[in-house]
Amino acid sequence: MKLLVSVSIIFVLLIVFLSQVLTTDWKSIAKAGPLSPTPAPPPTVGPPPPIKEFHSPYLDRAVDKQEAINIALNYDKQFAIWNSPWSAKDLNSQAGWIQIQSFPDRGFDGHKYGPGAEVGPVWVITIKGQVQMTGLGSDGRTHGSVRYIIAQRTGHLLGWRTGP
Repeated sequence: MKLLVSVSIIFVLLIVFLSQVLTTDWKSIAKAGPLSPTPAPPPTVGPPPPIKEFHSPYLDRAVDKQEAINIALNYDKQFAIWNSPWSAKDLNSQAGWIQIQSFPDRGFDGHKYGPGAEVGPVWVITIKGQVQMTGLGSDGRTHGSVRYIIAQRTGHLLGWRTGP
């Protein structure tokens, strides 16, 4: 029964297709020639469009150093594959292994950010060690460190960078 229904549906579709092909006026289509491009609209006069602004709620108080570390470690669990696994207990075990710095804005390393980008003070947490990052923006290589950039006013992860 299913085969009969399938064959009948195919037969109906074939009849519809053939009727379209046979009733098309191919000569008038050929006479029309190639389509010409549509002209561009004239330039508009007036003020430029408004600049996008960052629209996200700010926290009641800025993220402190320990909260920034916790946020970075949470993302580290998701993105980083370390050659030598470690845990939060290991943070103070080796001097200089992890560095936490505060900067007045996310352009601390020379990167430029356009309209709509989150601005303001950031925490930069650098963890040294052989690490491979996964996910968006990763290159599949092993690097000597990773830096997490955390916004102090929102707690957002603004990005991560690998290398020195």
